[in-house]
Amino acid sequence: MPRSKSRASSTEVWDPWAAFNVYNDERDGAFTCTGETIRGKRCQKPLGPNKRTADDILNRLARQQPSTTLMNDELEELAHYSSCGQYKEAHSRTAAAYFKRIVADLENAKNGSEPASASAGASHENIPISPEPEATDSTPESESTITALLQTIEDQGTTHNAEMQEIRQERDVLQEQVSRLLQERNAAEELARAHRAETESLLRQCSELQTLFSSLSLNSEPNSEDCSEQHTARRPVDNDCSICYESMMNSPAEKLVWCKKECGKSVHKLCFIKWQTEQIAPQGRSLRCIHCRADWTGPCSHDNILPRDNHGA
Repeated sequence: MPRSKSRASSTEVWDPWAAFNVYNDERDGAFTCTGETIRGKRCQKPLGPNKRTADDILNRLARQQPSTTLMNDELEELAHYSSCGQYKEAHSRTAAAYFKRIVADLENAKNGSEPASASAGASHENIPISPEPEATDSTPESESTITALLQTIEDQGTTHNAEMQEIRQERDVLQEQVSRLLQERNAAEELARAHRAETESLLRQCSELQTLFSSLSLNSEPNSEDCSEQHTARRPVDNDCSICYESMMNSPAEKLVWCKKECGKSVHKLCFIKWQTEQIAPQGRSLRCIHCRADWTGPCSHDNILPRDNHGA
């Protein structure tokens, strides 16, 4: 419960609650912050838990004769605990100046001097919260000027928030564009690598095929006067190709190759080229017969000899 303004104790020398006007009439007599706002008005914020400490200090002051010298530290402490936390430093400074001026007036009144400002029993209207007079319309810091300044600050804050929102939106759009471009670039690089690998593979296969076709003399007719080697007899073509497992019985001699070193067995020429290109050449192995594993003899004028000729036994 707030302390009554008219309450007096036999041990109290004077009434600091009334002298300092701590009970705020604009807040139904509540003990609010005693600091001064930038508009020259008393702060309306409640004290909260500091109210009990401020009451204890007022109780101590009430039992002493008013003296600015002896009460200086306690008045500073009272100003600290009777100010709100939001503007503690500024409000403590204005409240301390106000308390010290009231005590000085009481001290002068006791000594027979006319007080310079409000006395201990003055009402709230007659006791200003700070030494400076209230601002009027003729002063630079009038209420209308401060209101216009506050409105300008609010407008600038609104403009700033709108500009920041626009900047954030532009940033988000740019981030999305950069992310999409990075994804497209990575996909293009991956596709380029795949195309490059495929091209290199095709070029390598073409080179190997050209080499093999050249060695087998696919584009030239065999010359019977070129080869004087004795070859094993060519066996009859009465079975399937050992590579593709298709019949060779109706294949012409120029479409077949045969082992002239050992077994005399035949296979399809194109199947043999493919087998040599895909399985033998990539591993760097020497070319051998697919049946007997003998070293393969290159093309000569006897390649197209028929089995019934029984050449070179």
